[in-house]
Amino acid sequence: MKVLLDTENSFYFLKNLPQFLGVEGEEWKRESQQSFRPVSTVSLGQAELPTPLRNIGIQLRSTGKLYNGQANIFCGEPISFSRLSGKLGERFPASSDYRWSSIRTDSIEGYIYEGDSSVPSFAVDYGVISKRAIPVFFIYMGVQGAKSRVLDSEESFIQDIGAFQYVVSGFIDACLSLKRKQSVSSKRKVMVPSCLELSFSNVQYGC
Repeated sequence: MKVLLDTENSFYFLKNLPQFLGVEGEEWKRESQQSFRPVSTVSLGQAELPTPLRNIGIQLRSTGKLYNGQANIFCGEPISFSRLSGKLGERFPASSDYRWSSIRTDSIEGYIYEGDSSVPSFAVDYGVISKRAIPVFFIYMGVQGAKSRVLDSEESFIQDIGAFQYVVSGFIDACLSLKRKQSVSSKRKVMVPSCLELSFSNVQYGC
């Protein structure tokens, strides 16, 4: 599965935050260094996912200079963390462009590194939202220990979002692979969409 995000419009709304708030030039630089902390939030909507997942939602946020992204992946049933961590290791091995490193083997808390960098490119965490221990996974770009992202050129923004899409897609595939093996014996075919295109559902500006 490949997750595609609307990069052109995302960059426009994130980059033009000072303009939309009526703050420009030296005034923007002065106030942003003090207590004035405007933030733009771009929601790219939600999409349904096959079992054992339920849906995914993605948001991008910007302060005009830096930006970050967050993917929320909701599950529809409990998932074995140790098996999923193993699948992530297969999907992002040490020999690949992006490698998975778990903080603990029995938990989905860790980082994804790019190449041989010692600074995490993406952070992964989770929460539990029901008594049945059904998790929701969080993939972070630019926050939670992952390297900061500068909102400068559209070209670099597209490259960063491309990497984010790749990592989110790989994480989803790792989750779905847990169900695919079980579905052979149950003779239930799991329908996996080849592509998810997420675009705008909401844009907000505020302090």
